[in-house]
Amino acid sequence: MFILYNYNNSGFYTLVELKNTTSLAKSQQKKQPNTSTENIYYNNISRSKKSVKDIALCNDFNYFVTITIKNDYNRYNIDNAFYFLSKFCKKYKRKYSSKNSPFSYIFIAEYHKNGAIHFHGLCSVPSNAIDFDLYPRTIRNKKDNKFYHCFSSSIFDEFGRNTFQPITSKAKISSYILKYITKDCIRTSTHRLYMCSHALKRADKTYYNNEKLNNIYNNKKYFENDFYKIIDFHADGLTQQQKLDLLNSKPIMPYDIDKDYEAIRFYKKFKEICKNHWLFLFFVVFFF
Repeated sequence: MFILYNYNNSGFYTLVELKNTTSLAKSQQKKQPNTSTENIYYNNISRSKKSVKDIALCNDFNYFVTITIKNDYNRYNIDNAFYFLSKFCKKYKRKYSSKNSPFSYIFIAEYHKNGAIHFHGLCSVPSNAIDFDLYPRTIRNKKDNKFYHCFSSSIFDEFGRNTFQPITSKAKISSYILKYITKDCIRTSTHRLYMCSHALKRADKTYYNNEKLNNIYNNKKYFENDFYKIIDFHADGLTQQQKLDLLNSKPIMPYDIDKDYEAIRFYKKFKEICKNHWLFLFFVVFFF
């Protein structure tokens, strides 16, 4: 069985093949929970990466944002940093967001070498904010000692030094922001790894049972373990035959395959019970 994640018709997809699975329900049976701290952190990171990737690819963000917090806001305390960032995002939304041009965002925290906190994020800046809030500036990159043109927000200037850079590639930006979610990334006291606005779009999930979809993995890098095989790809990177295999695949309901599996299992069990018994002969004659 295959699961295809479609990121808001952006051309980006994720294909997951469930291995050694007779039925979907069987593959999703709850296992004995592992309540170790390491396992909880691992599951939290996996879910957060999936959510951040969905949000980054499915929403129309137009700026990549970096915010370095001022000393006035206790920039060494992560809970405090998240609290005040939320305050400024709400302030920005109240002033510039509209129904047709909403302000949406997602932010991930990172430590400086001195232990201070700064944020990286993606924002959908409303058109009126681009005209009245953002202003151009030039910054110097310490790594290559070159100067770059970007924008800053007059509202976020109160919170700290900030840069707004127009997004040119969704794939590169999503990969860049995902690298900050690691085992050693910053967590709040409630284990939050990122902050985002409400009502953001997520990937659509479709189920298939067409073995020809295995061809999509050919000559591409993918991750594989004993339970599943997963690949990220763009529609432009598929061959004509791979596109046809995907288009001709008929979606199935998640538990349709389970119904078939249960029917076969019931028949086999019934046959085993009735084997060498007169009831078995009776039912065979009666039904056939």
